[in-house]
Amino acid sequence: MAMESPLVLLSILTFAAKHVSTMAHSALLKDESSRAAQYSRMYGNQALKLLAQELRPLTLDDQNGLAASRLDTQARRRHNTLLATMLVLCNVETVRPG
Repeated sequence: MAMESPLVLLSILTFAAKHVSTMAHSALLKDESSRAAQYSRMYGNQALKLLAQELRPLTLDDQNGLAASRLDTQARRRHNTLLATMLVLCNVETVRPG
């Protein structure tokens, strides 16, 4: 999914950079931890921006009464991508130093 979706890829990069930052912090490598934390914030901000852009049309579809049962395969794939992104970004918040 990450190979097909920049949104999923960015969220995974966010998680990975946060993990590297935490591991470096635990090993008392402050420069590496700080650098990885900056990457995590950068990727996370990009992912959130793209996520907001992708969610905007969905709220309009709901207001126009688009039934979930009428979704085609491409729309279902898009919804799965959005869900995967949100799940990964939620998990990023569980990574804490120490």
